[in-house]
Amino acid sequence: MRLKEIIIRILFLFVFFPYLEAQNMKIEETLQKSQRNIFVLTSSDSKVKPDDDVWVSELNKYPEFSKVKEIDKAEYIFEFFIKRALGESRVKVKVFNQINGEILWESKKYRGTTNAFNGMSPTKHGIRKCFEKGILPAFKKGEF
Repeated sequence: MRLKEIIIRILFLFVFFPYLEAQNMKIEETLQKSQRNIFVLTSSDSKVKPDDDVWVSELNKYPEFSKVKEIDKAEYIFEFFIKRALGESRVKVKVFNQINGEILWESKKYRGTTNAFNGMSPTKHGIRKCFEKGILPAFKKGEF
């Protein structure tokens, strides 16, 4: 009886796997079409310049945005202003139109704190809060 179940499951995988893979590719293509390309930079007077790994790890949580390495390929430019002192950080962002450089939206300051959930990095926490409480709601409302 056990062997019969195993054979049925293997046959199921061989028959339906190509179909599932095709569906997954369609979903990924749709997601890529709906993503907005952004170029991320920190302002010249920022006290902290996060690594590229920080931006990638944070942006992977938000399927609405895709980080590009060249400013010419971006639809929006996100300029982050980051200050850090005594275990906390303040993060603010300005969103620019890549074509004409016009400021489309500006956030308030978000406070990031040191805790275990963000790897003891107040900067990472501030960036996450800026996305979750500022950028995403404004983007979904159509403010930029």
